[in-house]
Amino acid sequence: MRTSLAFVVLLLAVPNTSSADAFLFTTSDESRIRYGAAGAVHEGLPFFSQLEVSRDGVVQLLDWRNVATEFVATGGPLLSHTVQTSADGTVVGSTYRYDGGSFRMFFDLIDNVTREERSGFFVAPIVSAMTLTVEESPLDDADKVRAFYQLGPGLFDAGLADALGLRRRTVGGTISDPFLTFGTGDAESPVRTAWEGAPDVTIDVPEPASLLLTAAAGLGLAIRRRRTP
Repeated sequence: MRTSLAFVVLLLAVPNTSSADAFLFTTSDESRIRYGAAGAVHEGLPFFSQLEVSRDGVVQLLDWRNVATEFVATGGPLLSHTVQTSADGTVVGSTYRYDGGSFRMFFDLIDNVTREERSGFFVAPIVSAMTLTVEESPLDDADKVRAFYQLGPGLFDAGLADALGLRRRTVGGTISDPFLTFGTGDAESPVRTAWEGAPDVTIDVPEPASLLLTAAAGLGLAIRRRRTP
């Protein structure tokens, strides 16, 4: 049975003459990851709902709706793999750290009013270590995985930026997926998987003052506002 979890994307925009914030939201309920000695690939799967925008606390539905939006993050070579054991020597946890890699998010949108379709991409390098923390289970397919990594300056393609009202160039961001479940393998396995996640994506986009695109899991969402220089 599939667990429904939320993935929220926020767009924080600061107008020319004000420091007011605007937020763009969308939700999804699934991701997956493949990892091990050879590297890691983290995917946000295309289960995204209608876009919403909040300006000064007022939420509005946008005409644009997600059709098949998704992302793929590819880590570099494995930097380190450490294990945590209990008092009796049982492995209860693992931490994998991969060198920085690449992040690509593909947006596939349709206008609910005009039926216009618009597709586009966002790309950025992964500039921190891609870190995976595994809660090891003695049961098959029961490991839990948390993924976290940081993005460097990125770029939206022109058509997508125009549709969403964004500047193309971004300044950074973070990806966090704390709910990957049904993990396979053990600490000695060369290739492991997990899925049913709910990734959080944060992309910092400069506007005349600042612009922030954030994604966060729907349950227990907490957002801290901040400005970029």
